[in-house]
Amino acid sequence: MISNHHNQSLWTMKTLWKMPILMLVFIINTGLAEGSNLKISIRSHSVVSSDRVNLGHIALISGGTEEEVQRVKSIYLTNLPMRAKTKTISRGVVIAVLKRNRITVKGIDFTAPETIKISRETMMVKAKEIQEMARNHLEDVLSVMAGEINVTDVSYQGKDLALPVGELRVEFLPFNNLNLNGPLFVYANLLVDGKLAEKVKIKARVEMYQEVAMATRTIKKGEILTEEDFALERRLVKRANPNLISNLDQLVGKRAKRSIAANTPLQQNMLDLPPIVHKKNRVKIILQSKFLKITAVGVATENGAMGNYIKVMNLDSKKIILAKVVGDNLVKVDF
Repeated sequence: MISNHHNQSLWTMKTLWKMPILMLVFIINTGLAEGSNLKISIRSHSVVSSDRVNLGHIALISGGTEEEVQRVKSIYLTNLPMRAKTKTISRGVVIAVLKRNRITVKGIDFTAPETIKISRETMMVKAKEIQEMARNHLEDVLSVMAGEINVTDVSYQGKDLALPVGELRVEFLPFNNLNLNGPLFVYANLLVDGKLAEKVKIKARVEMYQEVAMATRTIKKGEILTEEDFALERRLVKRANPNLISNLDQLVGKRAKRSIAANTPLQQNMLDLPPIVHKKNRVKIILQSKFLKITAVGVATENGAMGNYIKVMNLDSKKIILAKVVGDNLVKVDF
């Protein structure tokens, strides 16, 4: 049986044997070896290509061991945000950073100016490129709209942009109000590597032409339209208007809900279908299901055009029912 005293002695010997190695690792990881020949020379102006700025980005580091040089180069110094093109730090800031990393400038060859400027490496995006991108975007958006649309002018008043180096992506913002035949403003975010680098505003002018049915004469309220009452014309319109009629088949047989002056663009809300069932007229009622068809006689309580639902009184039951107008004095009830 091994005594506790013997176990304790073995543990002490193992611990003492490991201590020099642990101390050496601690010295290497937290500072420089005694008598290091490390030399750090800070440049007065450096250009970097990333947000994170390490000491190696702004200094010439030599001497010492290769491990020491690489460790010092990787020391984090400061951050340069995407939209900050230049940043200035002092010599004292660098000394404080070295000190936090257990490096004193007294023990090495260290030189640095009092002020140190750090700039972001940039790529140029020309104003003409921004205008062309905005034009292409506008044409894509407007291509799905009805009518003929022309982008007549695109103007970007800003200068060429110096953006951080990286993958450029342009994100156009949705239109709040798509104004045609007037000034139109396009807003865009310029993203580099997915981060906002710049915002731009582009002014454009757009013209929209549409084939529109025009009244060829003055049409009185209640008149039924014929082919001679309208003609198609190519007109400049201010905005996309779904009420404007460009299909002549939608007009023949329609009734004017109000008087329409000659040369007026015809719109859906100016017209309706004439009634083919009139109030107080007798109508034939068809009650139909999949397996059964019943007919009855009723009286219309209101006027109705083709496809309208109107109230009809069944003369046999004296009940009011809702029926769909399907022909002259003919209504249908599905059940």
